[in-house]
Amino acid sequence: MAMLKCLYIIFAALGIALLAFPEAEAQDRSVIVQAGAPAGRIDDHVSYFLETGKKLSLSDIQKPEYQARFEPTKTSEPDFGYTNKGIWLKIGVRNESARTLDLILVMHTNFMHDMTIWKASDDGAEIILNQDVHSPFRSRPVDYHELAAPFTIERGERSVLYIRYTSEGSTVLPVALETPLSFASTAAHRITVDFAFYGVMAMFILVSFVGRLFWKNPTFVAYAIYAGSVLLYLLQRDGYAFQYLWPNAPVWNNFSSLPVGASLAIFAALFTRVYLQTKSIHPIIDKILIGIIVMQIAIVASALIIGPAEAKKAAVLTTTLAIMIFLSIGIVAYRKYGGRTLFFVIGWLGVLCASFVMTIVHWINVDISRAASLDIMRVAMVFDAFMMGLASVFSIVDLQRDREKLDQERIAALDTNLQLHNRLARLEQKHHLAQTIAETNSQLLVDTTHDLRQPLYALRAAMSEVLAQKAPGERISEIEHSLNYMEELVEAALEKAIEEDEAGRKNDDAESEAIELNKFFSALETMFEADAEKQTADFKVMPTTLRIDGRPFPVLRIMTNFISNAIRYAPGGRVLVGAKRRGDYLSLEVHDTGEGMSAEELAAIRQRYARGAMAEESDSGKGVGLSIVAKLAREENLKWTLESFKGSGTVAKLLVPLARID
Repeated sequence: MAMLKCLYIIFAALGIALLAFPEAEAQDRSVIVQAGAPAGRIDDHVSYFLETGKKLSLSDIQKPEYQARFEPTKTSEPDFGYTNKGIWLKIGVRNESARTLDLILVMHTNFMHDMTIWKASDDGAEIILNQDVHSPFRSRPVDYHELAAPFTIERGERSVLYIRYTSEGSTVLPVALETPLSFASTAAHRITVDFAFYGVMAMFILVSFVGRLFWKNPTFVAYAIYAGSVLLYLLQRDGYAFQYLWPNAPVWNNFSSLPVGASLAIFAALFTRVYLQTKSIHPIIDKILIGIIVMQIAIVASALIIGPAEAKKAAVLTTTLAIMIFLSIGIVAYRKYGGRTLFFVIGWLGVLCASFVMTIVHWINVDISRAASLDIMRVAMVFDAFMMGLASVFSIVDLQRDREKLDQERIAALDTNLQLHNRLARLEQKHHLAQTIAETNSQLLVDTTHDLRQPLYALRAAMSEVLAQKAPGERISEIEHSLNYMEELVEAALEKAIEEDEAGRKNDDAESEAIELNKFFSALETMFEADAEKQTADFKVMPTTLRIDGRPFPVLRIMTNFISNAIRYAPGGRVLVGAKRRGDYLSLEVHDTGEGMSAEELAAIRQRYARGAMAEESDSGKGVGLSIVAKLAREENLKWTLESFKGSGTVAKLLVPLARID
């Protein structure tokens, strides 16, 4: 019985020892250092405590009640989000080598608003690093772009490193313990890699300036400024800006991450405006880009109200939003311009992925190492700058090709315009000859020259539009087809009228022909659209595929008189030209929404030299139009009607036989 009791006591003691051993081992999280062997990253040896009230001193934090509050960090690297609380880190270090060791505690961050590091041992405590917002770069104990604190630990010594810091931005603080030799090697490798990136960026900027010398295009200047902002951003993020650019401006360096980061989106927006020419081609997109610029400036200014930490956190989100907008704009441009904007889209897609990583790190606290997130952003920014450079070059090449093509088209257009101008000049000479004869000769020629004024006026107006290069390519083609059709009719009518006048007789032997109304109506539209615009009238011609049987020029003369009167007497109204089928005939109709006429006025204006009551004194009309219509309709055996009611507009109709289908 006594033996069993002894065994029970032994096993119980062993169980207690086994249970207690891991706990005791877990409590000792010290970093063990050996001679010539750097500890490297020591994030998993770090415990932390967050101040909740007043600022504590080292003597306060060493009291048992505060020591009990330290707990292991919950992430792979010490990271407490965006907070203005004081943060305490504790790292135990034990030298188990046979000699005194020189070590360097490296914080993989370029700056903190306030940081003090103590080395505490049984012999007391000493400050090995003390930096705040007013400390210039030269006050650092190690000339390095990241914070580093050298210290010595005696053989067999157990020390505790206490780090207290505050931040006005991210609080992530990866830590490493290096020997002087390992630190020199690691630092040399890091600097080499960093400056390789910077060299690439500098090359992009240099190439853009060289490109500017060869192509006088502002896109290269805008790109150089954007690439320069990327380079400055990388220098600031890595700490070299404080080391080399503004070493005596620590206050600015503490705040600089916000405006330097915002400048990326600002200069990206400016580059996009120049690259896509949004001010003249895409005014809505241009306003969006200006909105991005204003938004980034507002974020920087908001630091005065909500504080730098909150402003920097918001800037991460607004920058991601800006990048999404840039990508959307790129997709819209790609759908319109095609290949020349492909690199623009690819570049922003890459940056969006990197920005998404940064956003989830800062807002959702996803456990991604600071080094990894910075490398992702660094590669993405360089990649984006490279893509923007390619986009600029390919855009310039495409624009150069388009310019050469446009020059060729302009030469061809000038040649076409010259031919049209010469043909118009010949027609006007014939018209002038006809007017001269008409002053002394027959009424036939007087009527003909009256009706030719409108086609010739339309020819001159259309030619002016073409010569002034205000008409697009499709419009020029339409004008040319209409001019060709009118030219044929006008030239034939002039020659016929002059021949008949010189012979003193009228030739009634001309045969009718099938007239394609679509072509005919297109000529009428070209003739009168300038007049309609001048009278602010809504002029519309309804298309049709039907054909009529008749002589083209008499029908043209009748319809021009109808339309001319409609536009003249319906200023600011609507004028509609169309055709309706009436059995074997087609009714060519002109509707207007003018003031209309009473029955008495309607009867009066059919007389020669009679004009409507709405005619202005400055109007060039002579009042012979409807008498000519009546005469032509009688000669061509056509029926016409004029319907009008006071205040209800007027409808003019011409009944013409439909062409037979063979």
